[in-house]
Amino acid sequence: MGLFDFLGKKCDCPICGRPNAWEARGKVKCWNKECPNYDAAYRREHAPVDVGSEAFEKVDSGWSGKFDPGEFRVKVMYRTAQGENRYYEGDVRTIRDVRAHISMRILPTGRRVAFDKSRVKNLEELKSHPASSFHDPKPTAAESKVLRAHSRRGTTSPLFETLRQKYPNYE
Repeated sequence: MGLFDFLGKKCDCPICGRPNAWEARGKVKCWNKECPNYDAAYRREHAPVDVGSEAFEKVDSGWSGKFDPGEFRVKVMYRTAQGENRYYEGDVRTIRDVRAHISMRILPTGRRVAFDKSRVKNLEELKSHPASSFHDPKPTAAESKVLRAHSRRGTTSPLFETLRQKYPNYE
């Protein structure tokens, strides 16, 4: 028996058989609308999101935080290495394209997490989002070195000015 088992646990609904129901103090909360154990509040928080023929379950990281991207919130539909379909919510403005991965800040903490591109099911949707950073050109390593050096020192040069015009969103 675990320390916090008295608070409840995930189970299969005894009536409809759906997974991810919640049992606490002998009462079962189910996210299936046709089930007598249906609970609307529980469904809003825990029901899987359907994408095509697959259902994606929201990830509960166990962390708490106040990171809120507001209107720039997007869902990343992701298949884990174990074959589970999960979705994460994050800020589309913080997406970085890094070789075979994308990284972004996710809710609720704002921590940066990397996702394998081959496992992201809605990658095209993320790339086509107008606020996504996929559209911004990235400087090469040599260009980044010049941009960083001049930005830190507060100096300038003709090359730096040219690069600033080429990469206006460089941080």
